[in-house]
Amino acid sequence: MTSEAWTPDKLPEPRQSGATFGDMLASIILMGALAGAVLWDLWLGFVPGHRVSLVNPALWPIAIMILFVIMAVAAMLAVIDAFAKARRSRA
Repeated sequence: MTSEAWTPDKLPEPRQSGATFGDMLASIILMGALAGAVLWDLWLGFVPGHRVSLVNPALWPIAIMILFVIMAVAAMLAVIDAFAKARRSRA
């Protein structure tokens, strides 16, 4: 065993982290599925044939539109993060 003194130079180089293309795709698919589930619940109800809804219909249109805007912003941020990571990895 060697008895060399430890120095910070012996540490491995840090790797860049961030969203990958798969993370971006999964985020967009899940946002679309959530939007579809909210619309399904609003128009058909939780159980088709029975007007039982999980989301209060009084929230439509203002609160539901705010929810959709938040989901769209989250999807855009996922795309921006994935492209930023791709750009960093090329540099």
